[in-house]
Amino acid sequence: QMSAGSTDDATEPDHRQTLLEEMMTDIELHSLELNDIWNVISMGWWRTVVAAEGDVVQVITPIDNSDITITAADGNYSLAPNLVEKRDFVTIPGSSFEVLVSYFGIGNEQRDRIERVVIEDKRHGNILEIYPEEFEVVLARDRTKKISLYLRNDTVGTLRAKVVKAFCVSEQPSRVRLFIEHRDKLESRLEWLRDVNDDDYVCAVFSTTRTIVVDELDDEGRGWIQKWHSTDCFDHAEVSSANPASQHPKGVCGLVNLGHTCFMNAGLQCMLNVPEIAGYFISDRFLSDINEANPLGTGGRLARAYAGLMKATWSGKHVFIVPRNFKRAIGKFAPLFSGFHRQDAQELVAALLDGLHEDLNRIKKKPYIDEADPPEGMTHKEIADEAWSNYRKRNDSVIVDSLHGQLRGTLVCPQCRKVSIKFDPFCF
Repeated sequence: QMSAGSTDDATEPDHRQTLLEEMMTDIELHSLELNDIWNVISMGWWRTVVAAEGDVVQVITPIDNSDITITAADGNYSLAPNLVEKRDFVTIPGSSFEVLVSYFGIGNEQRDRIERVVIEDKRHGNILEIYPEEFEVVLARDRTKKISLYLRNDTVGTLRAKVVKAFCVSEQPSRVRLFIEHRDKLESRLEWLRDVNDDDYVCAVFSTTRTIVVDELDDEGRGWIQKWHSTDCFDHAEVSSANPASQHPKGVCGLVNLGHTCFMNAGLQCMLNVPEIAGYFISDRFLSDINEANPLGTGGRLARAYAGLMKATWSGKHVFIVPRNFKRAIGKFAPLFSGFHRQDAQELVAALLDGLHEDLNRIKKKPYIDEADPPEGMTHKEIADEAWSNYRKRNDSVIVDSLHGQLRGTLVCPQCRKVSIKFDPFCF
């Protein structure tokens, strides 16, 4: 290793300058290859390298990342949060980093060697993960037993395998339960992931938390959590267990984001507070209207999931709810909302109302309606009443009762000046 500022002969500055220029070109052309090591470097130090010319190359100080790192209580270093690439730092291939170390040295090996691995992202291809998604996995019966895992591309199946190895629990999936731990200022709650598949990606399933609790069932089929915690943990509902003594204003309840689903939560908060609709679901009146035979609906699955969400919201027992069952149901009805990307709130509400209407349509067999022009001499009200009557013969649900209406359209023929009036249905 060559110390900062040392030279072998008079041509050393020119030699370094040439090699640095070649290295810069190599960095620009270097692609992200899976499992390659790249290094993070402070933009402040990097600028001195980029600006160096001639003799200035000799006086560059050793690599220094002190301005982009923080020191923990145990003396270990980590990358400071909320840094922005190309503003606060740059990334270069590991081979280029070693060239810089050989030229200028490194100030603090532990602090200044910040390595990141190129990983495969299922949506964006190969990426360099600057802030790895770290999960804390703890054993329910002994919280002192815990491990930290980077699980960005892991599935629930590979997570189970790592849990078996780390905690020596049963290899039978049916005997190992995974819980999400939700914490806020008022309470800590566990949500059992009853319906997850081993092929689901961990980052999608556990998008609301970074703490995973592992529980192992005994020979009687009971786990430590079930023995010592509220049975609400095991209710197949939208919510995790809550403190029964804790009461909150009914209808005032937060919705946890599942990835980038703030659009969904915004739309749901509006819909969950429509009194006519809320009372209909909370009182279970919707059950007698479910149309399981309607091919345009979901067989009642969306309506039931929405009812569960509505009841939990208005129970007064929960500060927040994880709308996982609802999201699964709306995603199956409208695949646009099956992922965890940002979408439009209005489109979500429209899809929800459409799905609820079809699930709850009281018309089991829709008659054919001939849309003929109204006879001459009918008033606008008579035309509207007839159009609405025909519409209700095929569409009759609580959604139509409360949120459907008519829009009058007027068409004037430019040749004969005949005026045609039509009333079309619309939703909200």
